[in-house]
Amino acid sequence: MSARKQKKPLEEILRATELKVTVPRLAVLSVLAGSGSPMRIKDVEKQLREQCKEIDTVTIYRTIETLKKKGMVKRVRLDDDAAYFELVDPERHYHHFTCYACGKCTRINRCVFPKYRPMLLRDFPEFAEITDHEIEFFGTCAKCAKKRPSPVSAKKKSPKRRP
Repeated sequence: MSARKQKKPLEEILRATELKVTVPRLAVLSVLAGSGSPMRIKDVEKQLREQCKEIDTVTIYRTIETLKKKGMVKRVRLDDDAAYFELVDPERHYHHFTCYACGKCTRINRCVFPKYRPMLLRDFPEFAEITDHEIEFFGTCAKCAKKRPSPVSAKKKSPKRRP
């Protein structure tokens, strides 16, 4: 989808959350909306620069923090030290599968959590309800598995992330 087609819906999303429509907010939302996987802030900044949008790093951090507080963007933990962010889709809930070898991150458009909710509440009676969850999967993608033997016996390590 082109940025031109995305611009109007992104403006509407901002207005619906009572945020002022600004160039940095639209630019950051557009980059995150066009990404197929969670992004680090430095990757957002790199894409903005490639699009000739000169938005300084501090503004990007502040914009993402504002969007996060409004529930438009969420932080995703991908088992390394970097913070990753992605656009929240209120109509779809998904998780991620990350390859330890190459860092490939794929969205899983199916949530397995509802199946386990009753068991968790039964096994942890000190909790009355579960209001949210984060589930991320890690392993080896098919391409990397062909290159090397199964890492099942190898030590767990943080996945490599592509810049």
